[in-house]
Amino acid sequence: MAIIFDEKPESREWSLVEGKGTLEYQLIGLSDAIDVLAYAGARVPVYFNFCWLQDIQVKPQGAGLWYVTCPYGPTPRMPGSIEIQSRTTGGTVHITSSRSMVAKYGTGAPDTVIIGQDGAGAEITVPVQMRSYTFNFERGIVTEDLMDYWEDLVGLVNSVKWHNRPGGEVLFLGYDCKTTLSADPKAAVTFDFAMSRNRTGLTVGAITGIAKEGQDLIDIHTKTAVVTGQDVQQEKFVYIQRVYERAAFATIFGF
Repeated sequence: MAIIFDEKPESREWSLVEGKGTLEYQLIGLSDAIDVLAYAGARVPVYFNFCWLQDIQVKPQGAGLWYVTCPYGPTPRMPGSIEIQSRTTGGTVHITSSRSMVAKYGTGAPDTVIIGQDGAGAEITVPVQMRSYTFNFERGIVTEDLMDYWEDLVGLVNSVKWHNRPGGEVLFLGYDCKTTLSADPKAAVTFDFAMSRNRTGLTVGAITGIAKEGQDLIDIHTKTAVVTGQDVQQEKFVYIQRVYERAAFATIFGF
């Protein structure tokens, strides 16, 4: 008898806010609960709608018919061993203006905070914290499909507070994984993040009260002004540019 395994109508009760939901299936053609669990376990997604599989529950309905219920939640099945590594480093940022002009030299030198001739700018070092979380996943969690899923998350920034860091400060850089294709494929996975503080009350020349999230970019536009008979580049507009998508990290990563 052929085995039929498909999703039940009106399945997929879900709450993206709470990060949980349920998928329901029906399976026809097996008589033993252990076989049903094994069959379903090899076919249901480990993650779905940014949630992780919590359990597989089977209920016999008679004549080889089974109902399979798969609850999902925000935390993947992982052991308690979590290793955290953290270090600070200097990230490089190109700027076109300074916080303020400290001194000027040369007869008739005008006042300006714009750096370089015609605003060419300069590279400076800014504080960045690098943090890595290493998990030892149990058998069957880390698959190539899950690796593809993590790949698509690279470049996301946290939308809400995550591990004590407010939304906008944490950038997912990628992961490092080592596993096998053996009968007991446990895996150690390290997730890498860059963290940069949100800032308020920044000043660029005469423009004050600037607020910038850590992973956003500050974009300064200048204008040519005549000061003491000379053409000088001055700040005209300041834009805060968002270049990374946002997501709730606790939901999509499960920790």
